[in-house]
Amino acid sequence: MLAKPPSVCIPKKVEFIENKNYMSGHNPFSETRSLNTIEVGFLNEAIEDNIFGMQLMTGFAQVATESEV
Repeated sequence: MLAKPPSVCIPKKVEFIENKNYMSGHNPFSETRSLNTIEVGFLNEAIEDNIFGMQLMTGFAQVATESEV
């Protein structure tokens, strides 16, 4: 059973990126920034895909007749 995906409040105003250092959040030696909504969604989807893959491999391992498979 999967947990609910993270919920995000809809902002009341639009904010634009004004600084070119916005992508510096990927650099571990610079100041960190908070994740944006799309990044949080991608992380959640990746976690769900990994859980599904592990469950699928476990199911195949339980019904495989050859140990090599």
